[in-house]
Amino acid sequence: MIDSAQTELSIGFSEAERDDLENLIKAMRQGESSNAEKPVSEHLEYQMKTLMGHVSRLSEIILKCDAKMKLLHEIICLFYEKSNKMDEQINFISRTKRYQRQRK
Repeated sequence: MIDSAQTELSIGFSEAERDDLENLIKAMRQGESSNAEKPVSEHLEYQMKTLMGHVSRLSEIILKCDAKMKLLHEIICLFYEKSNKMDEQINFISRTKRYQRQRK
């Protein structure tokens, strides 16, 4: 049952999406922009650099949240497995007790 839950639920970014975000961060840190034209004034250039810095930081935050969500998903799956194992053990003990009572 846990395997079906894991295959049906896709958590986090794919490798390609994560790579794209990392490349975006690197490009913004280096000040490279493939489709940006030469800024008209110093004020616009300052605004663009500031905006690129903000987007870069926000992209890093998104990547960190993605990693934490994957860890949370793994913890929840392990908790689910643990609870299933405990249920199996409790059911086994209950069946054993019933069987012992029936034999008496």
